[in-house]
Amino acid sequence: MAKIKNSISTLIETQLPEFISTEYELFGKFLSKYYESLEVQGGTLDIANNLQTYADIGYYESNVLKQSTELDGNLTDVSTTITVIDASSFPKENGYIKIGKEICFYKSRTDTQFLEVSRGVSGNTQLGDLYHKIEFVTSQASTHSGGELVQNISNLFLYALVKNFEKQYLASFPEKYLKDAVDKRSLIKNIGQFYRSKGTEKSIQFLFNTVISGGQENKPTVYNPSEFTYKSSSSDWTQGYALRVKVLSGNIEDLTGKIIVQEAGERNGYASATVDNVRFDSKVDDENTYNLFLATETINGIFEFTSKTKLTKQLNSLDDIGDRINVDSTLGWSNSGSILVGNEVIAFNDKNITQFTISNRTTNAIYPAGTEIYDPIYVGNSDVQL
Repeated sequence: MAKIKNSISTLIETQLPEFISTEYELFGKFLSKYYESLEVQGGTLDIANNLQTYADIGYYESNVLKQSTELDGNLTDVSTTITVIDASSFPKENGYIKIGKEICFYKSRTDTQFLEVSRGVSGNTQLGDLYHKIEFVTSQASTHSGGELVQNISNLFLYALVKNFEKQYLASFPEKYLKDAVDKRSLIKNIGQFYRSKGTEKSIQFLFNTVISGGQENKPTVYNPSEFTYKSSSSDWTQGYALRVKVLSGNIEDLTGKIIVQEAGERNGYASATVDNVRFDSKVDDENTYNLFLATETINGIFEFTSKTKLTKQLNSLDDIGDRINVDSTLGWSNSGSILVGNEVIAFNDKNITQFTISNRTTNAIYPAGTEIYDPIYVGNSDVQL
């Protein structure tokens, strides 16, 4: 995208009334110089006219981002031509440079010289923001030695804009370790491809080559540790599906090769599957638990797991509708439902954190404190109930 240059300063003298141009000649020159200062690269009018261009990362050639060069030889305090190593990254006309503490303004430049230089002028050396003030400096002409740093202060706004690009798009990239040969413009334009390929062999090679100097000869070879790790077995592993259950009635070994069913209840749906194998798991609270390994291709529906708690106070035979059952916790149960105590199913219609309110009892047995309580989700067939 090409830059727009609207020159107002050249029109000032033709727009002023004739008596002002005749009697106040310096006033017209003052206005012209004022607008010239706004039109220079990085000036107010230049930024306003070209903000869309500057916001395009494609505008920045690699040498535009070069912020300084060095003096080629000594410089007196009256010289109006300044010779440097490389001036190609500086504005071609009407630019500001800083040498030590002195600020200079030049009318034009070649690749190695600044011409028609005004020495010891005033200018901005730092942009301001919400937290820092603009640094505006008044300087004096002075002598300088060869090799002294010559800073480009005409492009302060462009440098700040590129820094913003870097913070936005290279936030997780080791930007400060990049080698000098890396074109940041190309890096920012293509960083999306890098993030999409993150972790691949090419992205590792790219990251290495942006940090380590050299060409194709320094292209790294990527090794995956998993390819050189001894394994106890190269066989494929399959993930089984097993239910951990407690036997209520029947012989659990008889379930091998048979279909088990989970009947639909208050908080669970219907489910069924064929049992591949039965294995003893462990003894929990003096009760044997088993693992039922199911054939995954036969599973229909979702087998729910039961909630479990225990009595903290004895449940008596006289406890009936409206009485409360004291337990460790009611977490996992809804506000109404049923519980399994021993072989008795007790319905409840209310609960708090540690109590169920009885709404119906099937038998009137006595259960001591410590008796296990389950959410009655039954699995099995006509011969075995789990």
